[in-house]
Amino acid sequence: MTTRTLTRDEYDTKARKGYAGWMEREDQAANIWRELYPDWDGKRWAIGSDPAGTYFDPINIRD
Repeated sequence: MTTRTLTRDEYDTKARKGYAGWMEREDQAANIWRELYPDWDGKRWAIGSDPAGTYFDPINIRD
């Protein structure tokens, strides 16, 4: 799978509302994300929605 990518502004807006943040712990869920999303930088997550529905995914930032 390809990691969802947000712009810095998109990430900052979500983070202010509590819908995105830093990956602050190492656990089984983080390890599963690393397996599923090999291009994930391992730093951030986000919650949101798009035409496919609601998501809770690891994300990368595009500056």
